[in-house]
Amino acid sequence: MSDAPKFRFGCLKDCSRAEQCCRREIVITLQDLERWGRDNTLMLIFPHLQYELVGGTMPRITIKRGEDGVCPLLHREGNACTVAHARPLNCEAFPLGWSGTAYYIMDRECPGLGAEEMTAAQLDEMRGRAQAEHEARTFSGSVLPVIQAVLMGFFEEQSRIAMDAMTSDEKEKMRTMFTEVAERGATVAKEKAEEAKEAADEAKKAAEQAVEEADKALDESGTSDES
Repeated sequence: MSDAPKFRFGCLKDCSRAEQCCRREIVITLQDLERWGRDNTLMLIFPHLQYELVGGTMPRITIKRGEDGVCPLLHREGNACTVAHARPLNCEAFPLGWSGTAYYIMDRECPGLGAEEMTAAQLDEMRGRAQAEHEARTFSGSVLPVIQAVLMGFFEEQSRIAMDAMTSDEKEKMRTMFTEVAERGATVAKEKAEEAKEAADEAKKAAEQAVEEADKALDESGTSDES
């Protein structure tokens, strides 16, 4: 009787869905950034990172996918990751995830599932990567809001200091500039609203004309039937 785990997985070199797993949302952790800073990979990956707010409040860092939705770090010709030596923890754990209480499959359509038999040691290693990714993501999720608050406080203080250092003439020029920008914005908004109203009026007229033509056609059809 085999002692091999029931879970089977192998990352296929000629995977038919390589781009698919690189279309996933890849969350980057602070541990990823620290590791990349130490191995000099950060400057290669940095242009492809984006900082975003989930639900308008919770900050996180992710890989900014290309226009085709694929991770820009995927080498199309070789069908391989250009930073395979330093992949994000999220990619290292794929396709196994850890919720904090149970393991789960990130992509059940992954061709690698069931492709190769695994030893107990290999499965333990995969589970360890899934848990490490979850812990790093949880830690980053709790720390990033604090970092954001500190940075916002710093920039607000710098802005206040800069404003205090400005002369009355400089402050007046800034007020004038902001007023002009606001007025231009209001003018553009008004023009857009007028254009939208005109388009709506034209659509209404076209609809009314269509109704009139339909009524006329029905009347003519009725007259023809009577004759």
